[in-house]
Amino acid sequence: MSRLLNQLPSRSRGYVCRSCLGRLSTRATRHFSITSGAYRKALPRASPISTASLFSSKSFSTTAINLAKGHSTRELLPSGPARTRFAPSPTGYLHLGSLRTALFNYLLAKRTGGQFLLRIEDTDQKRLVPDAEQRLCDDLRWAGIQWDEGPQVGGPYGPYKQSERTPLYQKHAQELVDAKAAFRCFCSSTAQAPVDVDASLVGSAIGGCHSDCASIPLEESAERARNEKHAVRFGKPDKAPSWSDLVYGKVSLESKKTLPQRAAVEGVILLKGDGTPTYHLANVIDDHYMKITHVIRGTEWMSSTPLHAALYNAFGWTPPAFAHVGLLTDKDQAKLSKRNFDTDIGALKTIHGILPESLARSLWSDPGFILPNE
Repeated sequence: MSRLLNQLPSRSRGYVCRSCLGRLSTRATRHFSITSGAYRKALPRASPISTASLFSSKSFSTTAINLAKGHSTRELLPSGPARTRFAPSPTGYLHLGSLRTALFNYLLAKRTGGQFLLRIEDTDQKRLVPDAEQRLCDDLRWAGIQWDEGPQVGGPYGPYKQSERTPLYQKHAQELVDAKAAFRCFCSSTAQAPVDVDASLVGSAIGGCHSDCASIPLEESAERARNEKHAVRFGKPDKAPSWSDLVYGKVSLESKKTLPQRAAVEGVILLKGDGTPTYHLANVIDDHYMKITHVIRGTEWMSSTPLHAALYNAFGWTPPAFAHVGLLTDKDQAKLSKRNFDTDIGALKTIHGILPESLARSLWSDPGFILPNE
């Protein structure tokens, strides 16, 4: 892992090889993501690009354009220590795509003299896999990724399991209601947010408030809440949320070419009918209280970021820097998932016999590697 740290660019200026530049500037192939294939045979060989066409094309990432222009790598690395986190849900085992995300966060923290946190996002209690949390920890350590704060090691901003932080989420949900940035929804069919839908699918996962609960006076809402089951939904933000992505540049809710139609903000459930938070509320609150400076995650979460940016605005908090990186895909260009045993880290160790050093180097420098027997 120390060799990988030495490969990262310095803060002043760094050399970027043509291979890395080509990968950073790959055109989007699925939805809004810049995809990196998990199998070399699924990747077309990059075609030569001219500097002039690179500068003028909006199809390439902001990072690649800055590198090609010879901008200082200060645009890519923070000037001070970065606090990053890897926040898996123990609803399955660690796979290649998640390990790659963890590696990016780990390397950024270590390269800048910062801290790397591990946080267990276990609010979806119905889908938890009993031994998944321990396997996650074991697999990260096997891969050479050791967290500075988190489960089993502690830290000043714990607990580091979301199931143990529910009172904090409820407190802040109430603050949003009191500030009229959120409202209580008493619609029986949506008082409980769905638990069998990918948390990144914001718009499709929430259902709708069909009784105009947002118009209920605050005092009446508070009185009804004493006896009626209800959810807390986010209200209409004062302005369209936007953020400056370290990979995609300026992005807003109106960025139709970057964000899918499913991106939603108004009416999204923050607190479910049983008093537990949805991923979005817990994620923003935890990143703020744990002082996370950089959030590096896959592009499938880009549709959630407008909501997260709006929540930061509603709380009056400064958001972290966001960087949405391309996804690892299988030979059919489908996103890797926890259900794919072939890319499970445990399978790579026991079945394929891959060494941790080789795996980490491949994920960092050659995402187009071929798994054994492929």
